[in-house]
Amino acid sequence: MIFTVFQKIFLLVATSIMDIFLVFVTRPKAQKAVLVVNLATIGDYILFRNFLEYTKKEYNKFKIVLCGNVIWKELSEYCDNPYVDEFIWVDVRKFVNNLLYRFAILKKARACAYSIALHPCYSRSFFGGDQIIKNVVAKEKIGSKCEKSRFSFFKRLMSDRYYTQLINTPEDNIFEFDRYRIFFEDLFRAKLPVNKPQLPLLSLENPVKKKHYVVIVPGAGVKFREWSPNNFAQVVDFIWHNFSLVSVLIGGNDEATIGREVLLHSKTKKVVNLIGKSSLLESARIIQGSNGVISNETGIVHIAVALKKNVLCISNGNHLGRFAPYPSSVYSGVYYIFPDEISENLHRMSELKEKYRYGSDIDINSISPDTVKTKIATLLRGQKLNLPLVKY
Repeated sequence: MIFTVFQKIFLLVATSIMDIFLVFVTRPKAQKAVLVVNLATIGDYILFRNFLEYTKKEYNKFKIVLCGNVIWKELSEYCDNPYVDEFIWVDVRKFVNNLLYRFAILKKARACAYSIALHPCYSRSFFGGDQIIKNVVAKEKIGSKCEKSRFSFFKRLMSDRYYTQLINTPEDNIFEFDRYRIFFEDLFRAKLPVNKPQLPLLSLENPVKKKHYVVIVPGAGVKFREWSPNNFAQVVDFIWHNFSLVSVLIGGNDEATIGREVLLHSKTKKVVNLIGKSSLLESARIIQGSNGVISNETGIVHIAVALKKNVLCISNGNHLGRFAPYPSSVYSGVYYIFPDEISENLHRMSELKEKYRYGSDIDINSISPDTVKTKIATLLRGQKLNLPLVKY
């Protein structure tokens, strides 16, 4: 605890000294340009990206520069090229922990003096996006008023002063896509004709050479949101035995162990394991060619929605209301399975959304494989997952 406090104080002092030095070693060149900063993770990116199109339309005579999280670099460069003129990619972990890397990124960001810098994230990061806004040169710096749980009073007092304007979005727990929409509609003072996250058709070759398959996402980045690999193995076997469908596993490099465990526990072995073997862009293409997705609550759910696929999401209720469940007004094709503490009290959703707004410690493995298999069977019989009914 003491070490952590000391580390934060050191980081604050070191970055403050570095920021002063930056002023003397950079000579920003004035351009008619708009900088958009969003260092959030994959799910946030998908919920945010459609507003880049309207940013480009609003500032049609400006150069648009996107400063984003490197984890969605390939997907963004493929999909957002029509709306973004230049990209600045940030390894967020290195930016926060490596002072030399931080200096290099900020020096690059300060090469231009922008007309406007935008930071639409509700969950602002004091040592992340806020530091970029602090250090870039811009006539206007417009951000979202931060959720109160993110910062101490002292940090909020400091970071709010980096902005020339903070846009208020509701303090109520609302779905994140709607919050982004409110931010940009307030900024542009106009209603925007976008009501759900969308991705364009991906024309690259599908790494999966099968006509029919279901995508399985057994990872989630953090353990408390990951249903056990053994449970997913049972689901894989159930899908093959009852519907003769192969399961395709996707996920990041750090989830390779999970993929191997699913294979180990599966009795049928009717699995194509592409965890750690396909990029985010390739994973999106795999989803686009699939007949449906079964996933932990992770960014892949939002990609599937943006590609108009139906999804069965297994969730412990983390950040309930903000990222899950999808409001029917946004998309009705995500079907959720929550632990009993939530599923038996869905009639009290407003209370649940407040209780689990900032997180959930419910054990996701309290959800039984039989519950998931029953839901899959129900959806397949009704063709809710768009899967070919081979046998049942």
